[in-house]
Amino acid sequence: MAYATSVGWFWRMGTVCLLSALLIVLDGAIELARAQTAPPRILSACRATGSWGLADLPHEKGIPASSKGVAFLRPAVLHAMAGDFVRAFEQFDHAIALDPNNAVFYLGRGIARLENRQPDQAIEDLSRAIALNPRSPTGFVRRGQAYEQKGEYDRAIQDLDEAIKLSPGDVAAYLFRGWAYFRSNIHDRAIEDMSLAIKLDPACISGFTQRASAYNLMGEHERAIADFDRVIELTSTPRSSDEFDLRASAHFAKRDYGRAIEDLGQALKFKSNNARVLNKRCFFRAIAGAANEALADCNEALRSQPNEPAYLDSRGLAYLKAGSLNEAIADYDAALRAQPKNAYSLYGRGIAKRLKGDDAGSEADIVAARAIQPGVIDEMTRHGLK
Repeated sequence: MAYATSVGWFWRMGTVCLLSALLIVLDGAIELARAQTAPPRILSACRATGSWGLADLPHEKGIPASSKGVAFLRPAVLHAMAGDFVRAFEQFDHAIALDPNNAVFYLGRGIARLENRQPDQAIEDLSRAIALNPRSPTGFVRRGQAYEQKGEYDRAIQDLDEAIKLSPGDVAAYLFRGWAYFRSNIHDRAIEDMSLAIKLDPACISGFTQRASAYNLMGEHERAIADFDRVIELTSTPRSSDEFDLRASAHFAKRDYGRAIEDLGQALKFKSNNARVLNKRCFFRAIAGAANEALADCNEALRSQPNEPAYLDSRGLAYLKAGSLNEAIADYDAALRAQPKNAYSLYGRGIAKRLKGDDAGSEADIVAARAIQPGVIDEMTRHGLK
């Protein structure tokens, strides 16, 4: 659950920053000339107001004033930022038709295709941009992202290695290479890259967030919490519930249920009827033994999504902890009709059946749960369900 949240946050941050940077590039030849004489600077994808990505265009030839296609670039970027990709692609196509050898136009269209979840087309455009300008770290960073989007992590890492060779101070390259390592389950390398990003930019929110996620998966929950604390500190006015939601998972993994539930309460201040967060708090409260409060949360979550198996599973646990065994089994039955191989629902139903005296049914469910997910029994036992 926390993993999916972090993925979405990471992609939103990266895209907003880079599309904003496209507009910065269009300020004109004066700014380009000024940048050419300035000392090298760190390029950062860590902050929404950053100018990473295309801020290195002066080193790539930039946009010649004579280019007839440049008039179409600004509207293309604005349409892409608004999510109107059909019109964005039309503008990019016009720019490319007028100036087919301008790497910037392929780069921009490739970025838009990447944001529109068209990785194959993005790779095609970004490869063309790289062929026209093989010294472009941005092209390699974004093509690396496209390969990551396709699950081709080795190729993503190769491109990001090249980006780092071309621009060792490019925080974005370390962030996205770290993410590729993270998705490859190479968590120690992910942490190394995220730490390098943070070293280059000590206010790197994305770096702290992703490093915390890696620490969590490695069982280093104290370090994860410290990084999430830093994220919340850096966002004195948090933009969303994500920071609290993610930290709650780290507290829960430590079995610090009180703080986990408190964080989810903070997350719900952003949207009090957020069904996913309500369900998560229901589950945490049930594990903590606050069955009545857990049931209230689950009932509220199920009000908006009555047949969601994850929510039925959580309410089944809340009923089980409250001693309402028939209701627990009914919810687990409903959850398993939708997801027959959910190890947590099978295990919970097995415990409920055992408490009702159905030893054969209990054993069958628990054996099935162990076959699907061998660690489920140890995990739930650690949280007091045995």
